[in-house]
This record gives sequence, C-alpha cells and structure tokens, in this order.
Amino acid sequence: MRRLFYETPLETDWTVWFDDDSYVTGPHWMLDLSLAMEREPTSELFGHLMHVNVDEQLESFITSSEWYRGVPRRLHEEHGRPIIRFPVGGFWAGRTERLLAINWPDPRLTLYHEDFIMGEAMRQNGVEPYPFDSGVRISDAPHRAPADIPKGLPFELPKDER
Repeated sequence: MRRLFYETPLETDWTVWFDDDSYVTGPHWMLDLSLAMEREPTSELFGHLMHVNVDEQLESFITSSEWYRGVPRRLHEEHGRPIIRFPVGGFWAGRTERLLAINWPDPRLTLYHEDFIMGEAMRQNGVEPYPFDSGVRISDAPHRAPADIPKGLPFELPKDER
C-alpha cells in the first residue's frame, strides 16, 4: 500500500481501497458512496466499521507515532476499556489529503492490522469514520497468508520498547 501511495503520488481528492478479496456487488455502489459523502460532508473516512480493544503494546505503538496528537482513547460503552473504531481494511474510502497528512500507511507497519491503526491515526487527527458498505463485499475469500508468518505484533515497536 505504501509503495502504491507514494511511488506515483496520489492526485485524487479521495482514495478508495479494495483488498484483493473484496469487490462490488452491483452497479450502484459508487453512487451510494457519493451520496453518503454528500450526506456527511464533514466525514473523511468511510467503510464497514468495527472496533478492537487496545492493549499495552498497541497503546505504546500509538503514543510513539508521528501522527499521535494526545487525543484520549475511545472507551467501550459496556466494559469501559479503550477501543479503536475503524473501517475494515478490505474496503474503505478516505480523503487523500488526510491520508497524506498522516503519512499513511505508517512506515513502521510490517503485516496486517493496518486498518485499525489507520482508524486511530485518522481519529488522532480529527477524522471520525462513517459507516458505509452498500454494494461492497469485504474479505470474501479464505485467508491466504503464508502459515509461517510469525504471530504477534503487526508493527515494529520502537527499539527501546522491544
């Protein structure tokens, strides 16, 4: 993703991302997305929203990021623990100017889970995601990652925290 965004600079107002296992299900998805953008003109990030809990390692990654602005973590309504609300990485649409302003994707990311980190990076910089998944099928294939990929963090911690 980083190579795609920066080797040939993005020149559009919006960037729409599809993983290789996500696709549109009908001809009206783009019109529906345009209407959602028109209905929510202050929203700059759209997609199917989910949330993930924030553990100590993820918190450390967030607070050591260049895009971190000190915005307190969102708390889950029921259990009160910190969470990140984010658009699932299989499909999302984001304002290009905002993605470039946070230097997305974060160069420290190594594998997977960039979707929830993007959600927090955008929120730290004043962007809240808006729900949208009309006419889009997300992650509609078996997981294809190699079995020998090490489990654990999808990013690198700063050297002094490893």
